[in-house]
Amino acid sequence: MTKEQIQIIKDCVPILQKNGEDLTNEFYKIMFNDYPEVKPMFNMEKQISGEQPKALAMAILMAAKNIENLENMR
Repeated sequence: MTKEQIQIIKDCVPILQKNGEDLTNEFYKIMFNDYPEVKPMFNMEKQISGEQPKALAMAILMAAKNIENLENMR
Protein backbone atom coordinates (compact mmCIF):
# COMPACT_ATOMS: atom_id res chain seq x y z
CA MET A 1 0.00 0.00 0.00
CA THR A 2 1.14 3.52 -0.67
CA LYS A 3 1.52 6.10 2.09
CA GLU A 4 -1.44 7.96 0.61
CA GLN A 5 -3.66 4.87 0.74
CA ILE A 6 -2.65 4.21 4.34
CA GLN A 7 -3.45 7.80 5.26
CA ILE A 8 -6.88 7.59 3.64
CA ILE A 9 -7.65 4.50 5.71
CA LYS A 10 -6.39 6.17 8.89
CA ASP A 11 -8.52 9.23 8.11
CA CYS A 12 -11.59 6.96 7.96
CA VAL A 13 -11.18 5.74 11.56
CA PRO A 14 -13.37 8.48 13.13
CA ILE A 15 -16.08 7.83 10.54
CA LEU A 16 -15.93 4.10 11.22
CA GLN A 17 -16.08 4.70 14.97
CA LYS A 18 -19.17 6.85 14.61
CA ASN A 19 -20.99 5.14 11.73
CA GLY A 20 -19.46 1.69 11.30
CA GLU A 21 -22.56 -0.25 12.32
CA ASP A 22 -24.78 1.89 10.10
CA LEU A 23 -22.44 1.18 7.18
CA THR A 24 -22.37 -2.57 7.75
CA ASN A 25 -26.15 -2.72 8.27
CA GLU A 26 -26.58 -1.00 4.91
CA PHE A 27 -23.98 -3.31 3.35
CA TYR A 28 -25.88 -6.42 4.45
CA LYS A 29 -29.23 -4.92 3.42
CA ILE A 30 -27.96 -4.23 -0.10
CA MET A 31 -26.13 -7.55 -0.38
CA PHE A 32 -29.14 -9.64 0.71
CA ASN A 33 -31.46 -7.64 -1.55
CA ASP A 34 -29.23 -7.84 -4.63
CA TYR A 35 -27.87 -11.36 -4.00
CA PRO A 36 -30.51 -13.31 -2.04
CA GLU A 37 -28.75 -16.56 -2.89
CA VAL A 38 -26.06 -15.75 -0.28
CA LYS A 39 -28.56 -15.61 2.61
CA PRO A 40 -28.13 -19.31 3.47
CA MET A 41 -24.44 -18.62 4.10
CA PHE A 42 -25.31 -16.32 7.02
CA ASN A 43 -26.95 -16.78 10.40
CA MET A 44 -30.03 -14.63 9.96
CA GLU A 45 -30.71 -14.54 13.70
CA LYS A 46 -27.39 -12.73 14.11
CA GLN A 47 -28.43 -10.35 11.34
CA ILE A 48 -31.71 -9.57 13.06
CA SER A 49 -30.08 -9.12 16.47
CA GLY A 50 -27.42 -6.87 14.93
CA GLU A 51 -24.61 -9.08 16.17
CA GLN A 52 -23.18 -9.81 12.70
CA PRO A 53 -23.19 -6.21 11.41
CA LYS A 54 -21.60 -5.09 14.69
CA ALA A 55 -18.89 -7.77 14.42
CA LEU A 56 -18.09 -6.75 10.84
CA ALA A 57 -17.99 -3.07 11.80
CA MET A 58 -15.56 -3.83 14.63
CA ALA A 59 -13.34 -5.94 12.35
CA ILE A 60 -13.16 -3.15 9.77
CA LEU A 61 -12.46 -0.57 12.47
CA MET A 62 -9.68 -2.64 14.01
CA ALA A 63 -8.09 -3.21 10.60
CA ALA A 64 -8.21 0.52 9.90
CA LYS A 65 -6.77 1.39 13.32
CA ASN A 66 -3.93 -1.10 12.82
CA ILE A 67 -3.33 -0.51 9.11
CA GLU A 68 0.36 0.16 9.72
CA ASN A 69 0.76 -2.84 12.00
CA LEU A 70 -1.66 -5.51 10.79
CA GLU A 71 0.18 -8.28 12.63
CA ASN A 72 -1.62 -6.93 15.74
CA MET A 73 -4.78 -8.36 14.21
CA ARG A 74 -3.73 -11.99 14.73
